[in-house]
Amino acid sequence: MSRLESSLYLEYLFLSLFSIKEAKKPLSVFHILTGKRTASILYVAESYQLKHFFNCFRHLEKEDYFQKIDSLLKKNQLEEASDNHVYLTPKGEQSVTTFFETHYYPSHFNGLLEGRSLKSFWRLLTFVTQVLSEMSHENVQYLPIEKEWKQQLWLKKWLQMHKKNLSKELLSQRFASEWMDLLALLEPSGATVISLKLTGYKTYGKTTKQISNLLELELDEVQVILTDALFQCIKQIKETNQFPLFFELYQESIRDISLFNQSTLATKKLMDEGKALEEVANSRGLKLSTVSEHLIELAIMDEAYPIKDLIAERTYQQIMGLFELNPTIGYYEIEEQGYQVPFYIYRLLQIERRRVNG
Repeated sequence: MSRLESSLYLEYLFLSLFSIKEAKKPLSVFHILTGKRTASILYVAESYQLKHFFNCFRHLEKEDYFQKIDSLLKKNQLEEASDNHVYLTPKGEQSVTTFFETHYYPSHFNGLLEGRSLKSFWRLLTFVTQVLSEMSHENVQYLPIEKEWKQQLWLKKWLQMHKKNLSKELLSQRFASEWMDLLALLEPSGATVISLKLTGYKTYGKTTKQISNLLELELDEVQVILTDALFQCIKQIKETNQFPLFFELYQESIRDISLFNQSTLATKKLMDEGKALEEVANSRGLKLSTVSEHLIELAIMDEAYPIKDLIAERTYQQIMGLFELNPTIGYYEIEEQGYQVPFYIYRLLQIERRRVNG
């Protein structure tokens, strides 16, 4: 791999997030990648079909990102539209296709729903793996990879809980068996990177740079492979009954994590009790616009959230009918046709229409 090629991975990955058919705002895409959690950005993530990339590049520097966007514009792989939006060009589309014929493309990202749990889950998973591996060889003379006392204390309690029903040998065997079964379900490249990262008895996890050199891949590509594989792990652990020990670790990793902030949860609680939006705003001393943003966030984050129940049937049918006639109809166009609805209702029905139409 040439030095030039090795510097292009993120550039092409970001290029793949743009579209020939729909102009997108690069700044909004940046906010999606870095996880800016506002109702407007969450809605744009939904609209751009980039929810799965939300918060997956939280440490991305704006300057670095826009240097890549500028490079793509200069190479005519992106073209500027109006209002600081850009389109993917046919040249750019072909470049993406060609590049990812020989490079890894993430297909399991789930950043909006699982992005905040990923780091804590991986941290706990690697620590337990090390301890059980050393335990299975009756080795107590090793340096734990986890230095935080809180994590060490939790693991001691977890081991004591399982010792009531399982010997340490059997616990280690079952944990290893879950690892083997899970790795077999992953993309081969993801299974390889995860395996190389693990520390255990007489085995030391490799750094991303070491793996990059070993596999002759760019650092960023190795990190994307690892992140994608971990999202795939979580999906398998949650959706099957094959990994009870790993599921316990996942539950611990999300114990203090909520999909919503406390203010949004407070709004949800009052709405679930049947209170009107205005009542919620008044009782909480908030602006109506703030509470309505909470509703939009709830609708985007929870695909089962009952949007239809929040809107009068007549209004629901009228506005959804307008969307059927013109899927891209704007809020002001609806007003011009004589329909007076709050903007948040318009937003909620846009979200509802995407749900209905898949």
